[in-house]
Amino acid sequence: MKAFIPLNKLMIAEKSASRPDIWDGGEIISWINFEQRVSAWYHALSQYEGKYWALYLEDSLEFSAALLAIWQLERCAVLPGDPQKNTVAVLDNLCDGAIGIPSSKLPTLTQVFDTEKKTPQWQSLDLNAEVIKLFTSGSSGEPQLIGKALHQLSAEVTTLDTTWPHLDAASVTLSTVSHQHIYGLLFSILWPLSASRPISRKICLYSEDIHRCVLQCSSALLVSSPAHLSRLSDQLNWQPVKAKLQTVFSSTGPLNKSISKQASHLLGPAIQEIYGSTETGGIATRSQTRQTTASWQPFNGIHIRQVNEHTLELQSPHLPSNQPFYLPEKIKQHSNERFELMGRTDRIAKIEGKRVSLSGMEKKLVGHPWVEDAKITVLDGKRISTAAVVKLNSSGNEQLLKQTKKNITRMLKEHLREQYEPVVTPKKWRFLFEFPQDTQGKVTQHLLQQLFEINIKQKWPTVAYQTYRSSGELCMTLIISDKIAYFDGHFPVAKILPGIAQTHWAQHYARQHFSVKGRFTGLEAIKFSTIIKPNSVIELKVSYKNNKIYFTYQSKAGKHTSGRFLFEADHD
Repeated sequence: MKAFIPLNKLMIAEKSASRPDIWDGGEIISWINFEQRVSAWYHALSQYEGKYWALYLEDSLEFSAALLAIWQLERCAVLPGDPQKNTVAVLDNLCDGAIGIPSSKLPTLTQVFDTEKKTPQWQSLDLNAEVIKLFTSGSSGEPQLIGKALHQLSAEVTTLDTTWPHLDAASVTLSTVSHQHIYGLLFSILWPLSASRPISRKICLYSEDIHRCVLQCSSALLVSSPAHLSRLSDQLNWQPVKAKLQTVFSSTGPLNKSISKQASHLLGPAIQEIYGSTETGGIATRSQTRQTTASWQPFNGIHIRQVNEHTLELQSPHLPSNQPFYLPEKIKQHSNERFELMGRTDRIAKIEGKRVSLSGMEKKLVGHPWVEDAKITVLDGKRISTAAVVKLNSSGNEQLLKQTKKNITRMLKEHLREQYEPVVTPKKWRFLFEFPQDTQGKVTQHLLQQLFEINIKQKWPTVAYQTYRSSGELCMTLIISDKIAYFDGHFPVAKILPGIAQTHWAQHYARQHFSVKGRFTGLEAIKFSTIIKPNSVIELKVSYKNNKIYFTYQSKAGKHTSGRFLFEADHD
């Protein structure tokens, strides 16, 4: 049994075979080699001044090594959720240096090499030091920057280890979520380091990645989210996975009970859900497959109570101090300390001078027999108004095929008017098979509002998210609006996205992001597997190598299209 190591003593604990390894698709990187990477980052960073360093590295090995080096230098890591231009502009004003971020204003490190310099004299870290700054998701408004002291992270890691003490120390921690956010940071980096469990070097973006990686391990646990669990492919043989996957965690949002059961059926273990936030840390856990209710159990040492109709009081060792923290949540408490979430109380908008609960409106919509889920956002145009993004269930989608979208919208408006005045009901509507989500599986207000910025007729999908994998592959999440011009006349009865549009987009994005050279000479290995319908959320993967563009469109429904473009090399 491997020993638990407090976060502040990670680098000074006994160097032995009991220290965690880094797992890289079958290859094991020992703690000794990992320590060399920490040392390399330490020496590279020590050449620069400044306390606050932006840190964005997708490679878990390099991220962990750079993070521990920052801490050993008594500095603070600022973790952005993405490396986009707007984010970099914010970091330029916050930080003294950057790691993995393409800043033109700050000292920047992208990689460092092992050095022959002597390994530093590692130190025990000050638990009261501020060591991390993270951005909130923006699911309930604009993202906010939150600072964390080491004692908060250490307390939470200890909580996790005492809550799940049975986990096999040899289990590899696989993750579908980014460590740039608090959930991924704690569950896929800091907890495994303290618990001496191997960490997977690469993230699992798709069902196929999870399937392959679990089978390569003797034992594994999975850190995931509702977004990924809802998209698990039932076309894969998950039976061998069940024997190796010990535990599955889910956070970043509540998991639908039916999805929880389906994911558990495919993967084996009951899904362990985590309720919390960037500000509060973890608050409670539940497993819906083992319970008849949707209630949550607070972690040990955490106390909550409803102080009034709109406010929840929280006391937790994961907070900055012993002072209570107040949340705009409404709960239903049970006698055994368990509780049910009844919705946020801060999502109140003023529309035409009238106060309206956005979460209440969402709940009302979900009560309609055709609606599986719904999101309400506020649009600030000539007039402030609400807008609805709706995911229909199977009955609703059948009605959408039989009737016009206008009729479906009218009936849902009538349903809302049972409780809300017409002036506050949504003026704009979007019907999607899936909601747009960020890397953490969060449906942010920004992503929802983007859906309504689409022109009347457009040639391009909305890019909800994009990232580069370490292999050089570009991964994009595309929202295929029903306003896309390619749907016109293809076909009148049931619209589908033409193959010419898919190939055109793939080549366009490849040329936009890669240095594609030479003359286009042909398209080969093209395969259309599943049609793409209007209002779908699709993942496009594109890579460029050896004068070829490789592309794949896929979604929860499976693989849609794949192929490759050929280019003739330029000859000087």
